[in-house]
Amino acid sequence: MPCTFPERRVSPASIPGVLRYTPEAGSCGRRLLAAGLCSLALAGAPALALDYRVSGVDGALRDNVRAYLGTPPKEGAAVARALEAARGRVSEALQALGYYRPVIELRELDADGRALGPAAAPAEVARLEVRIDPGERVRLGAVQIELEGEASGDPALTGLVEESELVPGAPLDHGRYTDFKRELQTRARARGYLDGRFTRHSLRVDPAAGVADVELVFASGDRYTFGAISHDEAQLDRERFEALMPFAPGDPYEEDKLQQLGARLRATGLFGGVSVVPEAGRAAGREVPVRVELVPAPDHSLELGVGFRTDTRGRISALWRSPRLNRAGHSQETRLRWSPVNPGGSTVYRIPLGDLMRDSVQLRASLEDNRYGDLDSRQTVAGVRYENAGEDWVSSLGVRALREDWSVLEEEFDADYFLPGLTLSRRSRRGSVVDPTAGFSQFYSVETAASSLGSDSDLVRLYGNWRWIASPGGPNRFVGRLELGALFGSSQRPETLAPSLGFFAGGDQSVRGYEYQSIGYEVLYARLDAPPAGTTVGGERLVTGSIEYQRYLNDSWRLAVFADAGDAFVGEEPDFKVGAGFGVHFLTPVGALKLELANSVSEANPDWRVHINIGAEL
Repeated sequence: MPCTFPERRVSPASIPGVLRYTPEAGSCGRRLLAAGLCSLALAGAPALALDYRVSGVDGALRDNVRAYLGTPPKEGAAVARALEAARGRVSEALQALGYYRPVIELRELDADGRALGPAAAPAEVARLEVRIDPGERVRLGAVQIELEGEASGDPALTGLVEESELVPGAPLDHGRYTDFKRELQTRARARGYLDGRFTRHSLRVDPAAGVADVELVFASGDRYTFGAISHDEAQLDRERFEALMPFAPGDPYEEDKLQQLGARLRATGLFGGVSVVPEAGRAAGREVPVRVELVPAPDHSLELGVGFRTDTRGRISALWRSPRLNRAGHSQETRLRWSPVNPGGSTVYRIPLGDLMRDSVQLRASLEDNRYGDLDSRQTVAGVRYENAGEDWVSSLGVRALREDWSVLEEEFDADYFLPGLTLSRRSRRGSVVDPTAGFSQFYSVETAASSLGSDSDLVRLYGNWRWIASPGGPNRFVGRLELGALFGSSQRPETLAPSLGFFAGGDQSVRGYEYQSIGYEVLYARLDAPPAGTTVGGERLVTGSIEYQRYLNDSWRLAVFADAGDAFVGEEPDFKVGAGFGVHFLTPVGALKLELANSVSEANPDWRVHINIGAEL
């Protein structure tokens, strides 16, 4: 059993206003009686809260003392009770962090800062000064933590014991001791040791010696396994359901696996509600049956959106979703959007193959207008794609038919392409999805076209981009970006290549300080009925990069400074365009709302450009 010990007392005889540690018989009653009389006498007068002043300790110890003292009271009887209980509460706060032999001095002061005597009425007390000499902190002596049963061979639990801060010589912290016990019990249950319990648990404190001994023995018993898993097959056929399961009957029980199953089912978008319920009360032979409850999502949903981005200006969008067209998990999404620069629409019909989350065939079609440099383009696309979402990488293999119509200085062009292609992407991050503290994303694509397969030209198009985020500490954050592209094999003049297959730079996500997709290859375009004119068309090579420093002001606001550079060009030598600027970001639930000002460092007397966009960086 924990030891008891005498606490040092401060004699009130020589210090005016010091409260006695042991109240005189009846003193508490007299104070409460006085408080009641004062409350009647002062009824209607505005009440001022008692002011606590704590000195002699700081940091976590000071915070704990103030937490134990609680909210300063206003009403007379409550003030009297707070004054009587103050020393005990301060002592408990200090003991919680291992200080068992403190010297505590309490002084009652009136509103003018004058010390009051023990007989003062509570209504007279405006401030309570708490002066503390905490003394030496108790440290851990002998520490015995043992696991018995199957848990003794489970790395998830033995690792917790090995990493514990309960080690000889460590400062005593009752909260740390309690938290470790709770964490060990919680983790053991989550790992399937449903009969686990502490057979011995004690914390023995010897204040005089300044030492505390810990003894914890946890008997885990046998580990449970998963039993039968049931679900409503009218909502999802058995084959699709089993493809999503991260465990099978007979596997060791883990709550993490249940959470994974729930997350995978929700991520399919097929269900409006998902509950994965372990029925431990029905366990037989240490097998826990699992019941999965599925609430179907609405057959159709419609989402409307309004937004603004400097690149594409104001935009309106509508999204029609049909998350589950049949028991096999087929779904469709149709999106319409309008903006002055980039109106269009697209539809995707998705057919899962085996694993609903990993493998699918997608039938795609889209119609889109866009502006590239000085070119106005309309693209009509139809294609099919196989997509595989692995543990780390997402890959796709497909083919698309592209019909593109565009104009150069009022001369019309069109072209047809049949484009087999491959994409590969990967993303990792730490922290919030919309505002991660660290992360790295990478994307690669390759597309080819051949005249022998019906395309208007032969070409190979390569593209890659990389983004990274790092937070070295404090309010500091860095964001970097690199983008590379190359086009091979095209023997056409640049202005006669479909704009969507060439490369352009400039805008919010490229080189700030320049207009959206305004950086490209400059050509002198000859016309039959007018003088030659310069125009910007797509380049055969692309290089852009960015570095940005961000500094948080608080949880909602941050400042940013940045420098971007890049070029879209033909040949071997880029003529880098450099933009630099600064901005302010407001963090929202869907990502940072960014207001940024930038101009060109490469041009003489450039105008400042405003860039506005919202969204996550990875």
